[in-house]
Amino acid sequence: MTTTTPISGPRSYWIWVILAVFTAVKIPALSVPLFWDEVGVYGAAGLYMHDHTLSMLPSSLPPELSRGHPLLYTFLQATWYTIFGDSVIGGHIGNLMISLMLMLSVWYIIGKCISRRAALIAVCLLAVQPIFFAQSVMVLPEVLLTLCMLWALYFWTTNSYIGFAIFATLAILTKETAVILPAVAIVHVLLTQKWRNSMSVRMVVGIIFPWLIFGLFLLIQKMQNGWYFFPYHGDNIKLVLPIMLDLLEKYARFIFIEQGRIVLSGICALAIGIFLWNKKFRIPHFLLLLLIWCTAGVAINCISFYLDRYVLFVLVGGILLASAFIDQLISQHRAFLLCLPLGLIVGAVFMYGNPWEKREPGLPNEEYFTYDSDMLYVSYAKNMRQMIQETIDAADTVQAYYANWPITSAVMDTRYGYTGKKIYTDFYMSPSWEKYLTISGNKTLPVASALIADPGAYNYVIPADSSWTPTRTIATRHHWFRQYTPNPEKAGN
Repeated sequence: MTTTTPISGPRSYWIWVILAVFTAVKIPALSVPLFWDEVGVYGAAGLYMHDHTLSMLPSSLPPELSRGHPLLYTFLQATWYTIFGDSVIGGHIGNLMISLMLMLSVWYIIGKCISRRAALIAVCLLAVQPIFFAQSVMVLPEVLLTLCMLWALYFWTTNSYIGFAIFATLAILTKETAVILPAVAIVHVLLTQKWRNSMSVRMVVGIIFPWLIFGLFLLIQKMQNGWYFFPYHGDNIKLVLPIMLDLLEKYARFIFIEQGRIVLSGICALAIGIFLWNKKFRIPHFLLLLLIWCTAGVAINCISFYLDRYVLFVLVGGILLASAFIDQLISQHRAFLLCLPLGLIVGAVFMYGNPWEKREPGLPNEEYFTYDSDMLYVSYAKNMRQMIQETIDAADTVQAYYANWPITSAVMDTRYGYTGKKIYTDFYMSPSWEKYLTISGNKTLPVASALIADPGAYNYVIPADSSWTPTRTIATRHHWFRQYTPNPEKAGN
């Protein structure tokens, strides 16, 4: 393996073919209603900023929408709503463009640092990763974060320290996780002894600059919001070894085993074994940088709570490493070309969850639902839209409803894609079924119906006296939506 670009390799038009096919396949997902954190945070934040003022200052969003995050992604999302229209499709188009840019960047960077064949393998494998395929149009910041971080690493490995500083800063302003980038650069300098030959003021400034900008953002946030970090997030930071080890096990399992990646892991293990046997195993500087990046990415996510999508950039780094190993295997024997179609088939098989999933009796849906990690989210969003339209939208008269989250957020804005009715803000979740919740603003209306989502918020109580009975259910293997209505025989009890 070398760090220079070979002359030979797949022709450049293949990347445009792949991007065209990927875009065509993703078109149906552009109209899927906003889902989970899209509707609860990022989509809502983008629409709020679109409705008010385009700004990256912390005070431009209510804290419950900004969550204390830097606002580059929200700023871009609001811009896309302005350009493409403040609809579900308008919000998703911008994110699809970012995903296509990431795939094109992988092609370019791996083609420069490894080989064109490795670049083609990397793009193909990335395209069929269920978590990337799902998030490629979703209103979530992880794809943009990965894009900025990858370019920062590329500029670092080419000694373009200004480029590193710019893209590391953009990554940090997308999400705080990118604070690892300067640390990754420092570790890379120490391991490669780069400091002996090329240490310079420009290098030092390039490393420090992103941290300085993040520190400035925190100071502004303190002045405008009264705190450096969103209190809820601060409470989730736990430097407790047993908890961190548990998170490490979960992330390792997701990265190396789940969604069929055990096959890629096996191929990489085989490659390393062959390289060691032939005494040809060495890691070029760019691959070493990727390895440090991935390790740091898992480490920083082990101090908070678990979400699969938090390690999307780590997974992308792993795909790039795997593509380099497969490329080297092919160089030694053409039969290893079979690794590519095998990887593509495995990714496609797991696109809608684990087809061999075995559920234990009694465990709730949330233990098996994959949220935004694969395409199962599409049926959830569409079924929730169907339930809302068959109940709230179909009602001839104004009624009051009890509901849990995410239904309570999904109906707050028609632009989320669930309802055509204007819902008043007193439609909120309550642990008491006696609280009056209405879409009319008239709190004297009795609750006429209850709408419950599972998975969803679980701080609700279904009355045990059968005074409410299920009248409508939309369900799949991994989720259900249910409408409850009062039982007239129990109405007076």
